[in-house]
Formats: sequence, structure tokens, C-alpha cells
Amino acid sequence: MPSGRRRIWLAGALLVSLGLIAGLVMGLASYRRPGAMRFVGGEGDPAATFCKAAERGLVGAVTLRLRQGEKPEVKDQLGLTALHYAAREGHVKVIRLLLDAGARPNCRGARDWTALHVAAGMGHTAVAELLIGRGAATDVADASGLTPLHHAAAEGHQKMAGLLLSHGADVNAGDSLGWTSLHHAAYEARAEVVKLLLARGADAAALNQVGRTPLDEARERGRGAIVILLGPDTGGERGVRH
Repeated sequence: MPSGRRRIWLAGALLVSLGLIAGLVMGLASYRRPGAMRFVGGEGDPAATFCKAAERGLVGAVTLRLRQGEKPEVKDQLGLTALHYAAREGHVKVIRLLLDAGARPNCRGARDWTALHVAAGMGHTAVAELLIGRGAATDVADASGLTPLHHAAAEGHQKMAGLLLSHGADVNAGDSLGWTSLHHAAYEARAEVVKLLLARGADAAALNQVGRTPLDEARERGRGAIVILLGPDTGGERGVRH
């Protein structure tokens, strides 16, 4: 290749590489691992009182505000609704009250979380059952591509994971970085969830966007028990599929 063309080709390749790196950095900047649910109330927020009542499970106070005309899906300064706060604390009665008042089970808040994302991350199965019964989607993805099952798996909530799977959650769904629920469970050393996911058909040889399997993630974190669970018999070794 003539030197002039070669310089142009190298310059083009460099720009492409920089573009890919920039895209990856931007993706990582917006990505939030499961468990990163941080709720902090805002001072002077007109919706804060209503959301705080829901968070505390105060059925009477929530009922009063609704009768006074408060919208059931009003959002606080963080972009969260009373449904999200009640889901975080496991207040089934408040959630039923809000749903009866018109709150949508798939209403999104900060980070594109639904109440089911929050309930799954906290392990509140009774809340999840109510939300799913009212139409909450089990495979809805948040801003990081995480489904409720990803959150449940990463937090080690086996019963929640089983509930979501029994209602059709995709065991092999990947998030925005290609991590499946098995990747998250392996990374966080959630042995019982790993066993459940494998029993429900999780692909132990699934590759994330950087070409790593759940076994690779477990090894890097020194998760000895998980490495044993994801050994050759499961197809967890790179490139081995059954």
C-alpha cells in the first residue's frame, strides 16, 4: 500500500477505534449494576410527603392524599413514584391502594425502573406477585438493560428469581453489556440462584459484550464455589455448549 494511502487508512482506523472506545465509555457511564438503587428524599419536594407516606406504609395517609386529589403516579424530584417507594419497603396494602387508584404497574421512574424492578431487587415476593397479577411485565428492561430477574439474581433472591421465571421471565436475557442473570449471580457469588438458573435452562456458556462467560466472571472474583458449579459439566467453559 502506498505510504499516502496507508496514512489515510491508519487515520481512518484510529477514528473508528476512538469511536468504539467513546461508545463503550458512554455506555459504561450510563450503566448501573443491580443493587444500585439509591433513594434519597428531596427537601421541599411537593410529592415528598405523599411518597414518604407510601414508603412508611401509612395506608390512612396515602388514602387521604388520594381523596384530596393527589395523582397516584406523581413523581418526586428523583423521578420516583409512591409505587416505587412502597415496593422498596414491601408494603402490599399501599401498593394495592395505589393500583386501585389508577397507578400503572409498569409506570417507570428514575433509571427507567418499574415497581417490579424495585421489588425484585429487594426480594419482596408478595409485592411482585401483586404487581404481576395486575399486569407488570417481567422482562421490562431499565436504563441499563436490566430486567427484574437480573436484579433478583444479583441480590441473591432465589424465591424471587423462581417467581419471575415461573411467570415467563427470560432466563437468558442480556443487559446492555450482554450480562445475563447467570453472569450477575456468578459475579456476586449467589450460589443458590446459580443453581436455580442452571436448572431453569440458563446458558452457562453465554458471552457478554467482552466475550466473557459467567465462569470467567466468577474466576476473576475468586468465587471458588461458583467456579465449581459452573465447571465443564454445565458447559461453563468457554466454547463448551451442551
